[in-house]
Amino acid sequence: MSSRIVLALDVGTSLGWAVQRASGRIESGRHTLPTGKRQGERLHAFRLWLADILTRLGHIDTIIWEHAFRQPGNANEVHHNLVGVLLDFAERNRITDYHSVDVKALKGYAAGNGNADKDAMVAAARAAGYPVRSHDEADAVHLLRYEISGRRAADLPRLAEARQKRREQKRRRAANQNKKATAA
Repeated sequence: MSSRIVLALDVGTSLGWAVQRASGRIESGRHTLPTGKRQGERLHAFRLWLADILTRLGHIDTIIWEHAFRQPGNANEVHHNLVGVLLDFAERNRITDYHSVDVKALKGYAAGNGNADKDAMVAAARAAGYPVRSHDEADAVHLLRYEISGRRAADLPRLAEARQKRREQKRRRAANQNKKATAA
């Protein structure tokens, strides 16, 4: 029986990756994108790396990545630009099943703690039988495990409910600010 081909990415300059091949075999590693150069060079290198992965796999059914936010300094911009390249790559190659996973949800799944540090994520990957060499690779392995376990699909209703709750809280805050501004 063949499985879906899933590509899991810890998106960043130090790119962690994990792949489930159609045979079910799992591979993982880390790839470093150019640093200290123009950001366009880094984005182009990522695009080439993705094309190489697609060539080696033949096709990709699902792409999953960690949704990082509030990173310090330039890391946030780099992450989001790389995700933009990833989304463009997926669309150009007709990969329609792509999505991100919240950092806290991933850490909770992998290490039992939504605030787990990098060492805990590496230890959890090794305890699960994956001889990872870096925290980036560990995150990618956990993303892959999260996806193929069906956990993401099970979490979707809860995540949608939480998103709706945040929207409602934001709407109420805006309404309260408008009331205060009107009263002043």
